[in-house]
Amino acid sequence: MDLFGTALTLAEVSTDKLPNDRYYDFVDQTSFLLHDDGVSNREAAYFWWGAELMAIRMKEYKAHLKVVLPQSTHMHIDLSLVHDVGLSPWFFNLHLDPKEEMPVGHRLDPWLASVLGKLKSHGATFKKYPPKRVGL
Repeated sequence: MDLFGTALTLAEVSTDKLPNDRYYDFVDQTSFLLHDDGVSNREAAYFWWGAELMAIRMKEYKAHLKVVLPQSTHMHIDLSLVHDVGLSPWFFNLHLDPKEEMPVGHRLDPWLASVLGKLKSHGATFKKYPPKRVGL
């Protein structure tokens, strides 16, 4: 999603020339692409399954709001359902648990507030700019 904004910068096109009746979700990644030691300028990545917001990753943390669970052994596509995770997001530290097998818990992790705050601001953009119904 960042390619559009990055292409504008590389083409030296100002974002002021874009129509202002829609929301543009991009972060300029020119420095990431052109510098040897480039670091991504995007602080968070959002995971979607169609119209369902499933998870967010921010730094080494990932919070799941919904998960895809298979209903039969080895049937991860054919017999799977999207489920809400419950009362609160499943919260993982990917440096300590890259397979996401054991949540870190909510009470003692100060990063949860930062991640959920980022998630709330992402969700707020959909109130001002609702998604367009395309397809079926």
